[in-house]
Amino acid sequence: MTETELAAAPTRLVANKGANLKPTPESLKGKTIGVEQRVLGHMIGRFESGTAANFNRNFHNLAELVIPRIESHLTGDAQQNLRAVRTAMRKALDEQTPATELESQRLSYDADVVLDLHCDFEAAMHLFTNPDTWPDVEPLARYLDAKTSLLALNSIGNPFDEIHSFSWSELRARYGERYPIPHGSISVTIELRGQADVSYAFAEHDANAIVEYLTFRGVIDGTPAPLPELAFAATPFSGSEPLVAPISGVLVFRAPLGVWVDPGEAIADIVDPLTGRVVTITNAVAGVLYARQRTRFATAGLEVACVAGAEPIRSGSLLPN
Repeated sequence: MTETELAAAPTRLVANKGANLKPTPESLKGKTIGVEQRVLGHMIGRFESGTAANFNRNFHNLAELVIPRIESHLTGDAQQNLRAVRTAMRKALDEQTPATELESQRLSYDADVVLDLHCDFEAAMHLFTNPDTWPDVEPLARYLDAKTSLLALNSIGNPFDEIHSFSWSELRARYGERYPIPHGSISVTIELRGQADVSYAFAEHDANAIVEYLTFRGVIDGTPAPLPELAFAATPFSGSEPLVAPISGVLVFRAPLGVWVDPGEAIADIVDPLTGRVVTITNAVAGVLYARQRTRFATAGLEVACVAGAEPIRSGSLLPN
């Protein structure tokens, strides 16, 4: 006979004072709950602990769900079509039967503006959005002082931000010549620099930038601040060059984040601690160095940095897991 010891992890429910919530299914039904994930002292917020599945992947392709039912409800009125498509999305999602708790979190569809706030390991301020909605998103990039704006219609993987916008792009491609299909959702992933970029100054700047953008769009009453200059032009996500460590060793960065780098610049060195051999990693495309690894010991094959190039060089799935 073997014995299995089960360690009880500490749990707690944090809510606003006076919310009268209780840790029961009945009390929490319909509520959005943030789950704390700490493993060996580190927050593991990107992956579901039971399956290691990425929280930000595999949302429903809303276009595929509504195409079989929507055409008979489309008219010559764009706003009526927006309402009809959203109704079809809601009905289609209501018909889904989530098999797991994770799947039950993938039922979003009807927001006018979606701002998905992230941060990278180490990064300059940058964002991801749909090229169809870039004119609507560019003011946000200006207010945020984004150093890179990466555009992709469909990066493959159905991440949270994209399913809100590319589904409308797919519907426009299918029906747009006969029926006006508006941008039903303007969705953006905002990478708030890197994990260690925590300060009151950053928080105030970024919060004010989002408020100014929502004011610019008329969501908040008031007069928005004048639009700043855009730091760098938007580029295709498929033009982003991943720089990979050719050997294992100590990682020493030689180029700062958020700056323009010409082809062939020294981005980082890999130092073999056993032999002293130094291998310099250089970029092949011109663009902004916008993200890099947090670790300072790289294993061979590790993606250590990214440069936003202006011309497509990749295809297929563009997203890391």
